[in-house]
Amino acid sequence: MFTTDQLLLLAKLAENIDSLDSVELAAFVLLLKPDLQQQQSECSSSSSTSYQSMEQRPYFGQRDGHSRDALLEKELEWLAKEDRGRRLRVDRQTFHKLLTKLHPHMAKVKNGLKVSAARRLTATLRFLGTSSTLQEIKIDTHISPQMLAKIIVETCDCIMEALKDYIKCPQIEEEWMRVSATFERTTRFPSCLGAACARHIELRKASKADSDYLNERRRPSVLLSAVIDANYEFLIVDTCPSGHLSEENPPNKILERKFRSTKLPCQSNSNQLPYVFVADECFKLQENFMVPYRAINDKGGEANKLFNRQLVRANQRAAKTLAIMAWRFGVLQTPVNLEAKKVQTIVKACCYLHNFFKRESAYYIDSNMEAVIKADIAPIVWGPNTTVIPHINNCDIDAQYVRDCFSKYLYTLSRGQGQTRVCK
Repeated sequence: MFTTDQLLLLAKLAENIDSLDSVELAAFVLLLKPDLQQQQSECSSSSSTSYQSMEQRPYFGQRDGHSRDALLEKELEWLAKEDRGRRLRVDRQTFHKLLTKLHPHMAKVKNGLKVSAARRLTATLRFLGTSSTLQEIKIDTHISPQMLAKIIVETCDCIMEALKDYIKCPQIEEEWMRVSATFERTTRFPSCLGAACARHIELRKASKADSDYLNERRRPSVLLSAVIDANYEFLIVDTCPSGHLSEENPPNKILERKFRSTKLPCQSNSNQLPYVFVADECFKLQENFMVPYRAINDKGGEANKLFNRQLVRANQRAAKTLAIMAWRFGVLQTPVNLEAKKVQTIVKACCYLHNFFKRESAYYIDSNMEAVIKADIAPIVWGPNTTVIPHINNCDIDAQYVRDCFSKYLYTLSRGQGQTRVCK
């Protein structure tokens, strides 16, 4: 900016420019030259800054500093409990407990945007807990949908790494025996190690490279296979392309790969009932997987009906757990508009979060979920296209013999004729 004296000189120069000689003009130029150079340098610096890339600007990456985190903290503090449950589906105390566990793992994530861990977790929980699209989440987080997709998958990886102790398969026989004792006490099904389940999680679309994700209905989906204990928690979780499911590769085979690193309990003698997993009709009948009778014959009609009733009651642990998780994580109820491999990571993260919220949050199981747990039949929340088509291949004679032994034992126990678990 020019001073008052310099402005007077400029006015005099404009009035008498025709009468001034070259010496006087040179004197005026020398007086004004430092200010002109300063203004020119300021203009050049501002123009160069405007052409700088976003990454070169000094303030870029600092927009997620203390001010935005403080606003987020204030927003979480002001929101009512019902509003938090609707948007993030988690209470404030559990949110901070989860954020504390994830912060060391999120600090290792390198991204083009320096988004804070709180905003990462908020965007991820908003996406998992509701059926909101990335465009809708963009309005609240001010992050592009492309970057949101990357942030959500990275956060889900951090969730699985930080909460890896919340889904832990028993490794020794004593741990499996405790699971079996709890299952028998709550469901009255003997020698049960868990309830097995398999569900499809639909994809919005699949590329030509994702042809392995087409299920038996020729729909793109990801297969979730899991084993659930009596406390409505996951013991084993596996996700794979739905195209890997076939008559030769039923869900039994997918879960058995997870059992290779553990030691299942064995029967003490040949007359004792073996330890098994209860499952629905989409599984294949094996010696360690019990499924209901499809046809009730005249010879063992009452015993087979009782076995089906007891097995379905025990397998309701898996159906109700899936109902609770689908109720709390709305992303599982609608086709996911992401790549198939990313959906596998998201589905696994939902299972880890289910176990974490079940143990740590007092608001995860509300009155509606308690009604689902107490009901005889779990509600269908996964849709008709998410169930796995039953396998119709024949089973071996040993598996049929084991199922008949369970049927006879349960029938004898119901009539009060004996308490010994033996195969006759």
